[in-house]
Amino acid sequence: EGKSEVAVAMAQALAAAGKSVLLIDANLRHPALHRLTQSANTTGLLTRLTTDRPAEESRGAEQFGELIQKTAHGISLVAAGGQVTKANELLEKEGTRRLIQSLRHKSDAVIIDSPAAANHPDARILADSVDEILHVARIGKTSRQKHRRVIRALAKSQADIVGVLLTHGRKTKPAPKPQPQKEENPS
Repeated sequence: EGKSEVAVAMAQALAAAGKSVLLIDANLRHPALHRLTQSANTTGLLTRLTTDRPAEESRGAEQFGELIQKTAHGISLVAAGGQVTKANELLEKEGTRRLIQSLRHKSDAVIIDSPAAANHPDARILADSVDEILHVARIGKTSRQKHRRVIRALAKSQADIVGVLLTHGRKTKPAPKPQPQKEENPS
C-alpha cells in the first residue's frame, strides 16, 4: 500500500512546519518505519507490550527514554522493537491504549503505522486510541468492496476518518499547456 512511506512523509512535512512529531510503528507483523528512518528496531512498542510494567505508563513521559529514538528531520520514533504474527492479541490489551495515550503527550502530532486494515484487525483495534484516521490504499491491490468494508469498520471507532489516500496509481502524461488563441481579423 505504501502506508509506511506515507506516514514518514507526513511526519517529515509536519516536522518541516515546526511541529514535534512522534512516529509509532504499530505494524508488529512487518515493521518498516525503522528501515525508512534508518533507525534501530531492537527496542520499541513490542518491547513495552511484552514486559509487565504496571501503571508505569501513567507516571509521565520520562520513562519512555528507552523507547523513543530521534531520527533525521527532527522526528521521534517508537520502533516496533521486533516482529510477531499475532499482534492483535498484544494490541488489544488495555496497556496498549494507556501507552499510546501517554505517548500522545510527547509531541504535537503522533502518527501510527499499522498493518493493512483490509488484511488484519490491528488497525481497527488501534482506531479507538487515535483522533483521526487516514486510510491508505493501493490501487488495484484490494477490491473497492473490501475497502468499503474496511471504512465502515473503521467508522465504528471513536476516530474521525479524514480521508483515503490512493497510492501506486499509473503515471499519466501531464495535460498539455493551453495554447494562446489566435485572434481572427475580420475583413
